[in-house]
Amino acid sequence: MDFFEMADAASHSWLILLILFFGTFVLEDVAIVSGALLASSDKVLPELAFIALLLGIVSGDVGLYLLGKLSARFSFIKKRINLKHVQAIRHWISRHLFLTIFLVRFAPGLRLPCYLACGLFSVSLKMFIVAVSVAGFVWVALAFSGFHWFGLQLSNSSFWGVLGAWKWALVPLLAVLLYVCQRFLNGRIGNYLEIRDDWKQR
Repeated sequence: MDFFEMADAASHSWLILLILFFGTFVLEDVAIVSGALLASSDKVLPELAFIALLLGIVSGDVGLYLLGKLSARFSFIKKRINLKHVQAIRHWISRHLFLTIFLVRFAPGLRLPCYLACGLFSVSLKMFIVAVSVAGFVWVALAFSGFHWFGLQLSNSSFWGVLGAWKWALVPLLAVLLYVCQRFLNGRIGNYLEIRDDWKQR
């Protein structure tokens, strides 16, 4: 491989990494599955794909936090922040930030309101970044490594070669599978919190 071929390959890899990074802002699950399969197909280094996905996810989470903090400047929202039941939620999130972040990381549909609330309630930004970084690392490591392993098994089989370009049709199917797993975890988390609340009330 000469210099120009190496430069072309490098620029192609960086383009993939940028797409993965920004893809997490739109469809996080699809970005993770795509990154894992691209890495298993030697289109990009798995370490770089993992970093791009993690940075994209953390950046998106921090963006939601900042959006929530910005919304606190509106007067009609300020009035509601001072309501008693809202202050109770604020106090609970502040005291259990890491637990909250870890629970919603694996629960689809809860991250948006939770991260907006963290910004709205002015939770420590430094602690928030640490929490979403650790939770994001665990989540991406589990999902990425699982689908990367799956991609490696397929790439070593004749079935992968027969599929040709159609193999990328697996991406949305695997993304749906990931979403279903998250919904299952969401239900388990909900059951855990209900049991915990019942135990506290006794």
